[in-house]
Amino acid sequence: MKGKKLYKSTAIKSIKALLLSIMIVLGANILIQVLQSDKIERFSGLYDYFLFYPEDLLIYLLLILIPGLYYSFIRGVVFYENGLTVNKGFPFFNMFIPYSNIQSYEMLQDKHLISINLKQQEDDLMLSIKDIDRAVAIFDQNHIKGDLGNNVVIDYSNRRKLILFFLVTGIFVFSWHYFSFTDLIIR
Repeated sequence: MKGKKLYKSTAIKSIKALLLSIMIVLGANILIQVLQSDKIERFSGLYDYFLFYPEDLLIYLLLILIPGLYYSFIRGVVFYENGLTVNKGFPFFNMFIPYSNIQSYEMLQDKHLISINLKQQEDDLMLSIKDIDRAVAIFDQNHIKGDLGNNVVIDYSNRRKLILFFLVTGIFVFSWHYFSFTDLIIR
């Protein structure tokens, strides 16, 4: 049904670098907190500590490491001979779109972002593609009209709001954790 796999695009390098740096910083944070605690004497006691107190390690693995690796290296768009598969998060949200259902495509950013317009739905899907030239070639082979012009003005105010949100949230979580507000509330 799908045909032969032609191309797979995972996250772009900057997103991979960002997610890997987050995973490394948070992993180092857990190790530093464990090594500074009174429950461990030497670095060699790290294994025993995580055996008796596995909650920090499990939270790191389930909420940071596994999703970070999945969204960096596994999740992506796969182009086949007869269509493409768009991964919308979890593996069971994968959506196969035949090329016959694609009305047109449009490049939104020079080398990383493309939007496809579907025929049946009044819906646009934005896809992050590593090699946009390869994706455009596949669309052209399947006679899909496209706009290669960069006439769309990108609104950077949303990016600023997103950065501000993460900055404020990070400062809030750091303050909550550092000043032990949870202990004050429980007592």
